[in-house]
Amino acid sequence: MTPNNNNMPGATVAILEDSPLKHLVPMKPPAERLKLPEGFLPKAAPKKKKKNQGILQRMTRRFQQPKQKKDPWQAWYDESPYMFQDQLKEIHLPQHDLVEDKACAKKIFEEDSFVESTRVGSYNLLQRLGSGAFGHVFVGQSTVTSSQPVAIKVLSKRAIRKQAEGREVVKTLRPINNEIGILREHSHHPNVIGFHEALHGRHNIYLVMEQATSDLASCMHTLGPIQPDFYQQVMKGILTGLEYLHRHGVYHLDVKPHNVLIVSRYSGERVDASSVRLCDFGLSKTIASHLPEWKVGDTPMHVKIAPGSYMGTHRFMCPELRLRKGANARQADMWSVGCTLLNIMDCLPREFGVRDPAQYEVNVKEFLESQSISISGGDAELVHDLLFQHLLLWNAQDRDTSEEALSHPWFQYEYENESQESYFESFQPEHGIEL
Repeated sequence: MTPNNNNMPGATVAILEDSPLKHLVPMKPPAERLKLPEGFLPKAAPKKKKKNQGILQRMTRRFQQPKQKKDPWQAWYDESPYMFQDQLKEIHLPQHDLVEDKACAKKIFEEDSFVESTRVGSYNLLQRLGSGAFGHVFVGQSTVTSSQPVAIKVLSKRAIRKQAEGREVVKTLRPINNEIGILREHSHHPNVIGFHEALHGRHNIYLVMEQATSDLASCMHTLGPIQPDFYQQVMKGILTGLEYLHRHGVYHLDVKPHNVLIVSRYSGERVDASSVRLCDFGLSKTIASHLPEWKVGDTPMHVKIAPGSYMGTHRFMCPELRLRKGANARQADMWSVGCTLLNIMDCLPREFGVRDPAQYEVNVKEFLESQSISISGGDAELVHDLLFQHLLLWNAQDRDTSEEALSHPWFQYEYENESQESYFESFQPEHGIEL
């Protein structure tokens, strides 16, 4: 018999006519077969490796030296010691002339909480007081003189470069430039934090300043409710410092309890306005930077902050800046002073810190209309008048200047039972600074 493939297109096997298999349907080509879903059939077990497979590679690996992990600190230390050298010339820092202890720089790099007897230049770093955006603040002691301990602000170049995030590093250095320039010129005033020198190391910039006992925010948190006679002296010190700075064309733009320091030289010392120090001038504006030929005694110039600018701390920022409408720097400072007084009395509304501009405007206007703060005592009316008639005014042009505010009757008010003698028995130098 001959095979018959005419009726079976695509068949792969020829079937005889008398074969018992002639009724079977022929197999379809592979392309037409039913495709099973993935995972329908179990996967084949992996083949076992032979015992001697790869023995050469294993023996070679055994005699090779182990790979050493790259130490991030060593990579940082090996970088150019003259990082930002050109930009640092703009803030008149000496060129890398500081003998910087490597162990100290490593501990600062690793953000250790305590540096034990490590040395930077002619200073020993003793203990960390607090932290900031670019580094830490330490208590230091000069090895040359036996003077009082100092505060050393360590600004990490690594943190500065990281903060820049691709922008020009010089823009990130501007706050440092502001602070060094203002402190060099104005730190002799009793209400501005004292400044000794600025040092430039291989990895860090060091600002050596007067050591304070505590900042006002830590004082409020540690010692509880502040008595009226104390915050009267604090506000007098803040306004005295601002009056001097404004007269010399300097505007702080970030007045708040964290940037107000208290200096107490011994336990139980009576703290007055001369014990108050303003610090942290990174956001400050100066007339000299806008008008170099201006000098003290000339017609006062108003430093304008351009619309869209946003600087300061939310709850202490004036409405003009929060709403990005532009502001007068002096008037912005006076609003912040009013918010600081509210904060000291524990009356600053949380609603001042909302992010939404429209809701912020509603909250502030409601507060100014209601003037709802709970204060008592013989000075209550005077404090209320200072806040709502002289400082916290929606119309910025109606706010007092620092000189006008200092002449307010509240600052002449004498308290009968002054509480500072007992209140500051617990005011010890070991209370740290929160930055």
